Parts: sequence; C-alpha cells; structure tokens
Amino acid sequence: MLSITPPSQFKLNPWKNGLGETIELAISDNGSVDSFDWRLSIATVSKDGPFSNFSGYRRCLVLIEGNGIELRHDQSSIDRLNHLFDFARFDGGCKTEGTLTSGPIKDFNIMTNDKTHRSVVNTYVGLNSLKVETNGIVFVYSPTNPLEINGFESTTVASGHLLRADNTEKYPMTLVGSDFIVIEIDS
Repeated sequence: MLSITPPSQFKLNPWKNGLGETIELAISDNGSVDSFDWRLSIATVSKDGPFSNFSGYRRCLVLIEGNGIELRHDQSSIDRLNHLFDFARFDGGCKTEGTLTSGPIKDFNIMTNDKTHRSVVNTYVGLNSLKVETNGIVFVYSPTNPLEINGFESTTVASGHLLRADNTEKYPMTLVGSDFIVIEIDS
C-alpha cells in the first residue's frame, strides 16, 4: 500500500531544546515529540549550537541543503557532512554540537526508539533505478526531483512530498529518479 504526504500536511514543531523549529513529516501512531517509535523531520540549522537531547533514540541526519555541518558528539567523535546527501548516524543521547561550514543548512532527520525499532537509511545521488522489498515500512523523499514509482501500484511523487510504502516484500516496487533518500523501518 502506498500513500503520499504533501508538504501542506507536514507539521511545524519547536525543537525540544527551544532553539529552533522542525518540520515533522511523519511520526509513529500515537507518537509525540517526547515519546515515539520513529519520527521523520526536516530542520533548518542557521547557527552553531547544541542539538536536542533524544536519549533512548538513534538518529540519522542527512544533509539536504547548504554547504555543510560538523557534528561533535560528547566532545570526542566528529561527523562532517560536506556534500549533499552525506549523513551521520549517532546516539540521540550524545551531547551533540553542530558547527556550520558556511551558512545555514537543512537536514533530514530520522529517529528510531532504540528498544523497539531500527532504521536503515540510504541516499542515492544522480539518476538511479532501485528495487525495494522489505516487510517493514519504507519512506522515500526527494527534496528536489520527482520520482517514478513502478510496481503493484504505480505513481509519480512530486519533489518535497513523502512516500510511504507498507509491505513491499509482498508488493515490490521500483523507484526511478535522482537525488533521494530511502528509509526502511523495522520493528
């Protein structure tokens, strides 16, 4: 089963630390900012500073716009996102500080509850054709280009819209497009 969420249905929420806002694209059933199984969001980071504490969650942050950001976790390990679609995986409970490379950025953020779910995140730059089969939930997002979806159900997904597909193991699909993120969430 496929569903597409347009940007008009995304929700604007304050960051947990109060230093900015995030656009929530999707959240698990009955989820809230403080308690969820999984959550997808986009944030604009316009100045250096701390990231919100999400203890108990795994985070994956994908650079989707801007010139880069450096993430320092617990004042030791560092992730550098210098190119579009670079991503970092880290513990949401780490004390993470972001330092912008040159101007503001936008990031796509995937968070999953450590105890109940796991996510696999892959980014695809340039023109790609990708077959997707999983027994979990699959989300696909392209910030800049439309995507063609072929399979049991076929459709076009406009840029900036979020595609959700359930049970692609039974109903495989092929994605055709460029510059997109694929998120698989399993429990």
